Amino acid sequence: IHVTQLDHSFAALTLPITVMTLDLYKNVSRAMLPTPTKTHYLFNLRDISKIFQGLLRSHTGMKDREMILKLWVHECFRVFYDRMNDDVDRRWFTDAVDVKLNESFHTSISELIEPGQLGLFCDFMNSMELYECVDDVKVLKTYIAQEMDDYNQVPGNLKLDLVLFTEAIVTVCHIARIISQPRGHALIIAIGGSGRQWNVRVAAWLSGYTTSKIDISKNYRMMEFREDLKRLYFTTGVKEISTVFLMTDSQIADEGFLELINSIMSTGEVTKLYRAEEFEEIKKSLWDAARKDPKVGTSHEALYNFFTERVRENLHIVLCMSPVGDIFRARLRQYPALVSCTTINWLTDWTQEALLEVALKFLADVDMLQTSQGRPDLSEEEQEIKQEMTVMAVAKIFSTIHVSVQAYSLLLLKELKRNNYVTPSNYLEMVQRYKKMLATKRIELASAANKLRGGLDRIDDTKDKVSGLTADLEEKNK
Repeated sequence: IHVTQLDHSFAALTLPITVMTLDLYKNVSRAMLPTPTKTHYLFNLRDISKIFQGLLRSHTGMKDREMILKLWVHECFRVFYDRMNDDVDRRWFTDAVDVKLNESFHTSISELIEPGQLGLFCDFMNSMELYECVDDVKVLKTYIAQEMDDYNQVPGNLKLDLVLFTEAIVTVCHIARIISQPRGHALIIAIGGSGRQWNVRVAAWLSGYTTSKIDISKNYRMMEFREDLKRLYFTTGVKEISTVFLMTDSQIADEGFLELINSIMSTGEVTKLYRAEEFEEIKKSLWDAARKDPKVGTSHEALYNFFTERVRENLHIVLCMSPVGDIFRARLRQYPALVSCTTINWLTDWTQEALLEVALKFLADVDMLQTSQGRPDLSEEEQEIKQEMTVMAVAKIFSTIHVSVQAYSLLLLKELKRNNYVTPSNYLEMVQRYKKMLATKRIELASAANKLRGGLDRIDDTKDKVSGLTADLEEKNK
């Protein structure tokens, strides 16, 4: 039905695209097998449905073949490529997609997405929520920056302070794509300190959702977690407020938490979440809405199913987990919905360009030319040029240091089997400590310079007094 409403050129592509998708799925399933370091390489028919789910977000404005194929490439990459944690696997997948495009349409990814283009599809850039392609990173950056400003102006919101370099923007768009889909849940895999939570919060805001998370305390256990789930269910099932439930692995105080999350993602239900009298209150709140829907009966079971379906429509779970250690692999084995009911996004290390951009932002407010004796005697234009050159040089040093530590950490792992994890938070801490140390040292130098000047002034004063006394003594001796 959806295809018949689109342009004829799209309808003609349905069969070859279907064949391409099935072939690609078979190839990925055969080649990308799970290993101890790739436990999440588990593929099933839901992955195929996710690709077609993305294709069905197309609209009548997509008239040319290239745009439709571009959408297909985008959806395949989001479903398969984003979960891969190895550059070799990513290159293999890119080549596999190119082979299919060449076989069926005599084209390639590089022809569909030109150098410098993002090739991203998102639905938050227009009021009609059309799933459209955005190629210009500057347009996305400007839009997201404005949305972040709007978010920060809302009283009570946790201030967003995300540096919008290209990788961060792309990650935000990927997460927004997942949670904007029906029953879309995400598993974000990255070491803590990679900006996982900030990315999710921005994506939720762009999608028009609220963000909910639990507040862990020393005594927070299963009882408290179930109470939080009740509130979450009321928000999504009764109030119908679309909500992203954000949870990190550091908040899993009890493995039973994941058992409930596994159940919610697979069935939408939590066993015995409500007592009988509590659900009676829920039924009263739902009664008017249920009567407006002729498909909903008035029995207890019908209202319960109605409530559960509303929760599933409005609740989007985003889990942020670190791949470090055996516990991650054990959880994926024990709770299958963490893989089968989510779209996985394995965040890669920041590139050197991203590191440089972040450092430049944090150093933008630092006066590099200021000394204890003031700024250099240069023209305003010369000072501006020298300031920019100095900031760039310092930022390059920071990015080079971070990349070098990453390289030596890999060498350490290879030769000594020891892990040394280097995260973006380490990098940000280094830049912030530099700024703090620079300010402290400038104060110390200014204080030392003032003491030196004071000492020199006293020496000059003493010298003058001695000269005066000497002159007086010589006068008396005459």
